Amino acid sequence: GTTSTDMAIFDRVEVTKGATGLMTGAGDPSATVNMIRKRPTRDFKASITGTTGSWDNYRGEGDISGPLTDSGNVRGRFVGVYQDRSGYIDNYQNTKDIAYGILEADLTPDTLLTLGFDQQNTRSRGASWTGFPMYNSDGSRTHFSRSFNPATDWSRRDFKNQTAFASLEQKLANDWSLKVSVDRKQREHDTLLGSASGGNPDPVTGDGMFMYMGKYKGEEVQNNLDVKLDGPFSLLGREHQLMVGFTALNSRQDVPSYGSVYPMVGGSINDWHGEFPKPYIPRSGDVDIVERQTGAYLATRLKPTDDLSVILGTRVSNFKGSDHTRFDDPAKVDTRTGYHQTSVITPYAGVVYDLNDTYSVYGSYTNIFQPQMSKDADGGVLDAVEGDAYEAGIKAEYFDGRVNASFAVFHIEQDNV
Repeated sequence: GTTSTDMAIFDRVEVTKGATGLMTGAGDPSATVNMIRKRPTRDFKASITGTTGSWDNYRGEGDISGPLTDSGNVRGRFVGVYQDRSGYIDNYQNTKDIAYGILEADLTPDTLLTLGFDQQNTRSRGASWTGFPMYNSDGSRTHFSRSFNPATDWSRRDFKNQTAFASLEQKLANDWSLKVSVDRKQREHDTLLGSASGGNPDPVTGDGMFMYMGKYKGEEVQNNLDVKLDGPFSLLGREHQLMVGFTALNSRQDVPSYGSVYPMVGGSINDWHGEFPKPYIPRSGDVDIVERQTGAYLATRLKPTDDLSVILGTRVSNFKGSDHTRFDDPAKVDTRTGYHQTSVITPYAGVVYDLNDTYSVYGSYTNIFQPQMSKDADGGVLDAVEGDAYEAGIKAEYFDGRVNASFAVFHIEQDNV
């Protein structure tokens, strides 16, 4: 469901390249994407934006923000979006509506409380599935128009995402700070697909095609906790930075299982306009997937000299997951699989040296660990993906930071992929 996320509620997106297991625990070595939500402003601000585009694309967006008390110690922001669009393919329509609200309250000059909620609904009709064949039954190429849509007019993909979040930030003595964050995500999807995509048509009559039809539903609830304490400390006459934190994640997916049907199109694909009876697809069972992760991390940025920074850190993580499949057919045996890993160590080391005001060189090393729920031929869960990531490079900053340049080399090894 996260693929339907709209950017209206976010202030910016930060991409941290490379493996970042120190902060995120499990992950891939490509990058971590950090999406920063819009926050209330201390001054009143409001905007209304309207957009229109090709293929009946219409979108309206409102954003209002400002103080809710005379002193400004309580601030709020609301973002609302509605979009309705078609596409270059026939019989396709997509609508979305978004509501986002956030409150900030200065409980004391050193204490900030944040509460928020967002909901994003996305609905598609005429959603295609698996495309269409490139070759006719005699091996010649098909020549469908660019606007050809093999989907039925009732074929749909619907997503509903809700997030509730809260955080408490406390400034402590000596420039230290403590932040506790919690959020709860609930995602639902309801998909009924029908697509005239099977087979290879007769080049003259257009006959011989069959339908792909399937039903998919599911709900996921994910709860997250993050606690972080950071600040400066003195050692050997110099100031350094220290960060310690704890994270916990718990998610549960409830996924009903349905069969698939493959009826014939019953006519020429050249006369296809998306009209086909909606099928009844019976439920065959359901799958419950539970995943849990906890982790504690410690990281420090040491400054032996003004030009040299050494970053050291480690994370200790625990992972647990289970996959329970139940069948409605009493002749089929239910299955249950799972994994459990404790005290997984993820080390990190990095060094940055400033050659001058323009150039810096750096190098880093970290581990990779990613549990997976995929199974082998006997139904057992595959071992976690493990590996190492190395990187070194040089970065440059020109014209007071207005122009940046970098060159890097990296080496990544992964096992159990």
